[in-house]
Amino acid sequence: SRRIATGSLTLGGARGELRVEATRGTVTAPEPGEFGRAFEQFAIGGAYLPFIDQAHLSQRISLPSVPVGYASGRRFELYRASLRVLGVHPYAIWVAAGDSITRYQRVLGVEEEFAFPTIGFVTLPSTRIRFGVGYSLDVPYEEKIRPYVSVTYRP
Repeated sequence: SRRIATGSLTLGGARGELRVEATRGTVTAPEPGEFGRAFEQFAIGGAYLPFIDQAHLSQRISLPSVPVGYASGRRFELYRASLRVLGVHPYAIWVAAGDSITRYQRVLGVEEEFAFPTIGFVTLPSTRIRFGVGYSLDVPYEEKIRPYVSVTYRP
């Protein structure tokens, strides 16, 4: 079985905000001879797959500023602190994964998101565009800059 828990706290007002988020997940350890459990392990990194409902792949944890598989394993913890200042969102992320949580990898970045509502009379879905750039501080992508853009449609 797979369990994921998320919590967040946001403080701020019209001029800016501070948001802190924490996510933790675990997967039941495989029994001897159970090879399908490898698919159930968490894979952190990359964007959500656009044509598959996220409910079917809850083991994929989106982190577009690093590639898929940046961290993976039966357990994971992800902490994110972000600000909203002058329309941009600088952030810091700490993520650890594996059979035990021992080493956190760090990512710094800045992103922006635009949301466009549904236009019913021309049957356009609501659209969300998120773009940014991330900088990994730890191996395996130490000192790598990665820009990203993602588009999400909701009918």
